[in-house]
Amino acid sequence: MAEVMTTDGIPVKSALAVAVSMAVAGHADEARAQEDGASRSGIEEITVTARKREESLQDVGGSIQALTGDDLKNQGLLNLEDTIRMLPSVSHVGSVAGANKIIFRGVSDNPGAFIAASSSALYIDEQPLTQFSVNPEPRMIDIERVEALAGPQGTLYGDSSQSGTLRIITNKPDPTEFSANAEMMVRKGEDSSMSHEVSGWINMPLIEDKFAIRLVGYTAEDGGFIDNVLGVSPMRGTRNNANLVQDDINTVDFVGGRISAKWFVNDEWSITASAMSQKMEAKGLNDYDPGVGDLQTVKFFRDTRDDEWTQGALTIEGSFGSVDVVSITSYFDRKLDYTFDRTTYSAYFNYNFCPLFATYCWSGFSGAENHYFGTIGGIDVDPNTGYLYWGRGIPNDQDTIGFNTQDQENDRFTQEIRLSQTTDNYRWVLGAFYEEKSENWEYRARTPEFLESLSYAYWTYLYAPSGVDPSWWLSGDDTEWEQWAVFGNFSYNFTDQLTAEVGVRFFDQEMDRFYFVDKPFLVGFRDSTSPQGGNDDFVPKVTVQYAIDDEKMIYALYSEGFRSGGANRNRTPFTVFPQVYEPDLLKNFEVGAKTRWFDGRLQINATVYSGQWENYQIEAVDPSFRLCQPGEIADVDFCNQPFQVMVANVGDAEQFGVEFDLRAAPNDMVDLGLSVGYVKAETSEEFEVTVPVPKGSQLPNVPELKLSAFTQFNWPVMQGETAYLRGQYTWQDESLNQLEAIAPGAPGDFTGAPQYGQPSYGIMDLRAGLTSDNWTLEGFVSNVFDERADLYNNSLFLDYFFGRQRVTANRPREFGVRFSYTWQ
Repeated sequence: MAEVMTTDGIPVKSALAVAVSMAVAGHADEARAQEDGASRSGIEEITVTARKREESLQDVGGSIQALTGDDLKNQGLLNLEDTIRMLPSVSHVGSVAGANKIIFRGVSDNPGAFIAASSSALYIDEQPLTQFSVNPEPRMIDIERVEALAGPQGTLYGDSSQSGTLRIITNKPDPTEFSANAEMMVRKGEDSSMSHEVSGWINMPLIEDKFAIRLVGYTAEDGGFIDNVLGVSPMRGTRNNANLVQDDINTVDFVGGRISAKWFVNDEWSITASAMSQKMEAKGLNDYDPGVGDLQTVKFFRDTRDDEWTQGALTIEGSFGSVDVVSITSYFDRKLDYTFDRTTYSAYFNYNFCPLFATYCWSGFSGAENHYFGTIGGIDVDPNTGYLYWGRGIPNDQDTIGFNTQDQENDRFTQEIRLSQTTDNYRWVLGAFYEEKSENWEYRARTPEFLESLSYAYWTYLYAPSGVDPSWWLSGDDTEWEQWAVFGNFSYNFTDQLTAEVGVRFFDQEMDRFYFVDKPFLVGFRDSTSPQGGNDDFVPKVTVQYAIDDEKMIYALYSEGFRSGGANRNRTPFTVFPQVYEPDLLKNFEVGAKTRWFDGRLQINATVYSGQWENYQIEAVDPSFRLCQPGEIADVDFCNQPFQVMVANVGDAEQFGVEFDLRAAPNDMVDLGLSVGYVKAETSEEFEVTVPVPKGSQLPNVPELKLSAFTQFNWPVMQGETAYLRGQYTWQDESLNQLEAIAPGAPGDFTGAPQYGQPSYGIMDLRAGLTSDNWTLEGFVSNVFDERADLYNNSLFLDYFFGRQRVTANRPREFGVRFSYTWQ
């Protein structure tokens, strides 16, 4: 591999040597002088709860990166994308807030998946909130810490914690003292509109040492940076988008808050109740077409996204003698509505299928053939079938534009109960988990031409006023899952230095799905299916730790993580992929060391791991969609079947990686950090999806090398204030946008969604400020060299057929100011 370079062509090792602008990689940063002015004794240790108990991060036998609430502020991390950029073991794929995938250690299927389960889990406090490619994205306001647990966490965290778990832990009410905070941030760039964030929280003890409430609120706007410029329709160029030409179309607004209360009933028992809510409105996506211009696109319809969710939890903690008890009851509800331009997708299907298969043109589906047989006044009839074409003779025929809409609702109820005990020689945790969740959505595809077509006139004539939905495609899904599990962990100290831990989880999950396609809506010609699926199994974990001394430890572990099986939404029985798919399993072995040196002024952690991903689930179009060849029979040779996106177990993959983390505080004025993640993730056997996938194919959206580093200088000024200057830098290796190696063809040449390389990139930030006991004033520059990163090249909308692209970009260079004041 070539030497890693910064955006100016400077080798990263040189950049580190001169301590120029680098980014934090995952540990708490006591970057400023202590409030009392005393010298620091070393790097602060972080307390984590990764193993369902409080302990130092350095005592956990496993790979964990943690960012404290101060880290999030000091580094300007506002959301999941910002945060994951600083975590080398994790990758993020998304086009707008709330539409994302989280990938640990290269365990990645195709990024466009929306029915395949995630390979990683997202938690807020104690509740799993993972969703298929649309994880909720809480604003990072009043957060205690973020924990990135790399590697399978199946025993304690269950389904979807196959490759890792990202935990967002909120601050809880404190009945011992009053405190409050208010903060404001503004930023602007040459290529972006104004952004702002105003937030505040207040912690109020109502009964001293007994009862307190905590209130949090925020409003924010992330200014847009994508311009919708004048362009013409992709097929014949007879239409333009002049009515939608606008700069900075992808502005996103947030408003949210949280209320929590904690009651210490007595010395042994406490009750905590919390509720949080967030509403997000996005006016555009973060994608552009490099062929049109830098941060420019041509859209004929607005990309909008309304995302509102609420989460509530009740936690009861106590003890019966030496046994601790925890009960967590939580509920999550989300409503998601979005509209996005899909002109190239609509134009492609019109161009390719209308001349050949009139019954597949927008309103003329095969399932409604009897309503197309014959003519209306002898006009525009397919001579081969006798069915009406969808819109012959109307203006702009064969120059289609279009858009899609989706209305989605999710809810989730979870209950977990844990018993635990800690003694001098052993510790154990026993737990039970129950979950019910559901997802309901309706998806519509629309084109203006359909409303002008003879077909639509025919439908409305026959069925009005009962209603015909103005969509050429409408599908819906209503899926329910039920899961229960029991789990346990037991660790024993054989000596003062040697500890072994064993964990296991047994789970049982069932799913019921109802899926339909209407052609058109409310007319009673549905293709529908009601499949069922599920599975039960157990996953183990074994860890051995050896303490060399009080500040150095080595460990080895074996762990497994799983994604549950399920049922596909087949509309015909003649598919290549089966209706029921099985779980896939990640088997992981790793060894590592956690060490501190020179009285805690140097901390070095390292991990080497190897994983086998068995029965790899992937989401893809079922191969039966292909056209039948001469002599083939559709229902025998699995061809000429409807377009169906399904999940299949296709083969095995493997991973090998190294994680390295260094923190140093050589004196009271300097902090340094470097974190590196290397992973080689590839298929370990040949299999076929859309095309053959050879053994050794790189898994998608997985950079082999990712690093982040920082340097911060602190010095006292005036009376009790401290000044600081921080540089942070992140670099990511090149990656691929999808698994299948399909070469991009010339415009008009359809060979399947192409595989694109996503080049390496590096981003540098600078921050400088002044802080005291109560306030902080900071100025910053984000993306100093205005690096343009291809975060994801989306080939699923068929843009390539018309010589176009859809590339998700990072934010351009911006300048900003942040002010924070705390009362206590």
